[in-house]
Amino acid sequence: MNQTSDSAPLVYLNLSLDTAKGFIFGLQIPFLPDFLLDHTLLGKEPSDRIQEYSRRWTQFVSGLWRSRGDVTYSLRFDFNQTHRRIDTYILGRLHTTSNSPKGINQANILLTDLERMLETFGFEPTSLTGNQLKSLVDNYSYHYCFEVCQEEVITPIREDTPIKGKANTSKEMEFAIPKEFVYQGNQYIYGIRPWWGAGGSFLVPFNALASQSSAVSVCILLSPTQLNPTEQNLMAEIARQAESLAQLQTRVINVQGMPNDPSQNKTDPQLRWESRLYAANLRRLNHPFLSTIFCFSDNYAAAQQVASAIASTLREEQAYDLPLGESQPLF
Repeated sequence: MNQTSDSAPLVYLNLSLDTAKGFIFGLQIPFLPDFLLDHTLLGKEPSDRIQEYSRRWTQFVSGLWRSRGDVTYSLRFDFNQTHRRIDTYILGRLHTTSNSPKGINQANILLTDLERMLETFGFEPTSLTGNQLKSLVDNYSYHYCFEVCQEEVITPIREDTPIKGKANTSKEMEFAIPKEFVYQGNQYIYGIRPWWGAGGSFLVPFNALASQSSAVSVCILLSPTQLNPTEQNLMAEIARQAESLAQLQTRVINVQGMPNDPSQNKTDPQLRWESRLYAANLRRLNHPFLSTIFCFSDNYAAAQQVASAIASTLREEQAYDLPLGESQPLF
């Protein structure tokens, strides 16, 4: 499926088949529309309209989710240093090893649906030919690559909190943090920070990209996935146990019938914070995506600077809306 003749059928123009990777399809975004001029936005102030537009993009991404997990999308920004422009592409790969009419038809459906969704947002995407797809896929020969992935943290907690990975059966210690989240004995708890949502216009990363003196390419991969029962139970367990241990009431210790050590109420705000984060993330991960970002360049410093700008933006920006069921900000 590598024919590239302009007179070939649509399926040949827009799809190429690598038997190890599947059908590849894609669109180029020639320009970005003026989002604030969208007459369907209800907000009166620019800040309100941007927030509303970000919520629509959340719905757009949600529309890409598939229970079969057989497709990976790539949003790609290629900075052309010669012409001082950023070329934008949305690519997709349908994972299959079979050169079958069914696979071709399914890839075309995904391509058509993606094009339709972009057009509703005011874009004018153009389908990529076989030559263009081949060039984008095969000519990725940069010397340096930096990856921006999910943030991981370790949180210090009370040293006297019983967070052993194995539950203590004594009456004094009835709770325990799952061993997967215990780090360095009883000193720290391991935490993950899935991206909560857009909190700004991402000006810093694109300013960093456009200011480079070397060609830089940013590739954002997005793949639908599902939490398996073990992962769901583990996140629910850490939320329950951390909440219980965050405010632990110790029992009175009696010696010969007389109270020797009074009851104490031990609190740990950091542990309670972790509990709320895991509980909130478990509720919102009904249709999750695996995502990672790669920054490529032949210039080491250029790739590093762009990757750092993206990482800081994802880490520092806050989501506009609170998650369902939350009455106070989590971040």
